Amino acid sequence: MKLVIGLGNIGKQYSKTRHNIGFMSLDYFVDINHWDSFKSGPDKRVDIAEETDHHQKVILAKPQTMMNDSGMGVQALLRFYKAKPADVLLIYDELALPFGSVRIREGGSSAGHNGVESVIQNIGDGFVRLRLGIANKDAEKFDNKDFVLARFSEAEEEKLTHIFDYANHVIHQFIGGEHLEPHTERTLPNLI
Repeated sequence: MKLVIGLGNIGKQYSKTRHNIGFMSLDYFVDINHWDSFKSGPDKRVDIAEETDHHQKVILAKPQTMMNDSGMGVQALLRFYKAKPADVLLIYDELALPFGSVRIREGGSSAGHNGVESVIQNIGDGFVRLRLGIANKDAEKFDNKDFVLARFSEAEEEKLTHIFDYANHVIHQFIGGEHLEPHTERTLPNLI
């Protein structure tokens, strides 16, 4: 059993915002790998897409609460599927990393990310994280909340596919049981 969870906010007004890069990554994964579309999960607070891969059930999940309550749906999923935090890969936006940088981490604090904090409060911190950088040169000009809830710039939107391709690669590694180097931070080519 593997659970890959992307964080984001529900509602059309948030669909292409920086805070929703976790949702966007999973939508891209489903599309490029020809999985069935997301549907309501066993708990209405989560939409899921599921397949069998490497002889195991793989669940992609998008919590259908607001970001700050993401952990409630994640906890319900783990209970339903009898999974452990170590079975979870969480994908989300990271304001402390520049756009085009990514970092893999196991465990640790939320670093001020309310969605991650909600997940930690509900299931503990023993899960793998894929942090996708969203900061740019204008980030300091805005309140953090306003910045993460804004849409990507046109230039950034043109490069998002490269980030989603990397996330796709990491998800396949995770599903396949490959070791993900913790604390690995890298800047993706041609993105900065």
